[in-house]
Amino acid sequence: ALGGTLVGANDASFKVNTDNVVVEDALLLYWTTSLAPSIGFATGGTRITVAGVNFDALSPTGDNSKMRCKFANTIVAPDPAVIIDGRVQDPVEFAGGKILCTAPAVDMA
Repeated sequence: ALGGTLVGANDASFKVNTDNVVVEDALLLYWTTSLAPSIGFATGGTRITVAGVNFDALSPTGDNSKMRCKFANTIVAPDPAVIIDGRVQDPVEFAGGKILCTAPAVDMA
């Protein structure tokens, strides 16, 4: 089974045994399979769903603190203090093996 430890600023790898105990120094590959939607508003705020293979390995506990999304030259980091319409809407969330990113505003100049 697959599971994890962070190895670099943007990399994660892990493997767990049948007792769900992390096996250190195991290698895991992951990659993006889809992004949706492919367009959004220039004012920002569009929630992008990033699906991929082995994304559960990035955060087996749901911790998104080291996850980032990049839109052109803008890097979006998690911020659980963001409140929209009275509820928390972290700009980078991880749920169900998918990463949810809130796109920033785009400078159209």
